[in-house]
Amino acid sequence: MRWSARTKSAEYFRQSKTVVKRWGAAGLATRFGVVPGANHFTAIAPMADPDSPMVARLLELAAG
Repeated sequence: MRWSARTKSAEYFRQSKTVVKRWGAAGLATRFGVVPGANHFTAIAPMADPDSPMVARLLELAAG
């Protein structure tokens, strides 16, 4: 999963989506997510919330 902060530039989103597309083409399960209201430093804040979509996805990946 590749997460991005909402305040990133259009170019950053384009690059992130390219990474996700290439990982997918290589056979890796991948998704692109946006953290609303976040910036570069706060984009991982949802990991502190056990009910967040970010934590849910990490648990899915850990369960395999």
